[in-house]
Amino acid sequence: MGLAFEIIEGSQVGRVFPVRDGHVLGRTTGEIRIKDDARISSAHARVQKDARGGLLLVDEGSSNGLQINGATVRRIKILPGVQFYVGKTKFKVIEIELDLPVETPELDSESKSWQDVFSQTLATLELKNTDPNPVFGPFSPLLQLLFVEGLQADQEVILGFGPRHFGSDSLDIELHDPLSPPIAFILEPTPAGPQLRTQFPKLVRVNGQSNQEQQLQPGDKIQVGHTLIEVRFLT
Repeated sequence: MGLAFEIIEGSQVGRVFPVRDGHVLGRTTGEIRIKDDARISSAHARVQKDARGGLLLVDEGSSNGLQINGATVRRIKILPGVQFYVGKTKFKVIEIELDLPVETPELDSESKSWQDVFSQTLATLELKNTDPNPVFGPFSPLLQLLFVEGLQADQEVILGFGPRHFGSDSLDIELHDPLSPPIAFILEPTPAGPQLRTQFPKLVRVNGQSNQEQQLQPGDKIQVGHTLIEVRFLT
């Protein structure tokens, strides 16, 4: 199976464009051309792989950007069922059958611990005042996160240790929300309980409040774009 863009509104309703890494969506340039939509730039957006190997549609500095759920965004996570506008044309991400060779990813010669993975990931984060030598520890009690709204609704995550990193490009816990920053927030254990840290307080809110640091309590709700996550403690 592969992914494709299907036009569901606009002058070319019904056209389907398979999606590949590197493909360009534009009016006069690229593999996905919509010639009769004047609001689409000549090279409007490009398909790129994220840190986990998934696909993103990234704006290329166009005049009108990308629109999803009424918001203008710079990039969109390409997942089945996602609908978005480019110019006046509305697309839907669908799954299609593809007769393509399967690439087998190369495996590291030696396995890495989760401490190694986190340490390498921290080096790529755009967070201020990040400790280059973080102290890993347990969440006590266990931390349960329930996605109650958004593309990941009904997903549940149980955290036994931290810090843990959430975001659209996170190698730890990926957020599928198109408004999510690459690393939206970090949850870390402290003597007072789990703490949320973010460099994006206007995008990441706890109970509707904007703070760079927030101690979490049972029942708190973390919002990132259209995603809402309820915090629970497991005792």
